[in-house]
Amino acid sequence: MDGGVLSNFPIRLIDVEPGTDRFVQEVMGDTVAAEAGTLGLLIDEELPVEGAENTPRPPKLVNQLRVVQRVARLVDTMTRARDNEEIRSRKQDICRLPAKGYGTTEFEMDSDRLNALIETGRKAMKAHLGLRP
Repeated sequence: MDGGVLSNFPIRLIDVEPGTDRFVQEVMGDTVAAEAGTLGLLIDEELPVEGAENTPRPPKLVNQLRVVQRVARLVDTMTRARDNEEIRSRKQDICRLPAKGYGTTEFEMDSDRLNALIETGRKAMKAHLGLRP
């Protein structure tokens, strides 16, 4: 299993002083978290993508078993539980990128759908950084 089962959004690993965790020190070097700042990019499946309302979505797999769906929901619950507290406590450090209605394996979407996703992400980032739209 990869680390996504334990934490899908491990922002705490990069927002600690390097001396407090050997792994972080090896990965991040001698960066001082308080001076470097932290920016988390969260793909938020609850926020709608502006302009994607009328773009075609990929067909749902007819042969998807109910058991597979239940296991997927269970894994989602497990990965989100630990991260939710981090996300709530670090709102100022996290830019939420809208992705409602987009699938994680939707690799061949049409250009209108892709452009709506990209443009909404740009707007979210500019708003988070306090820039003009």
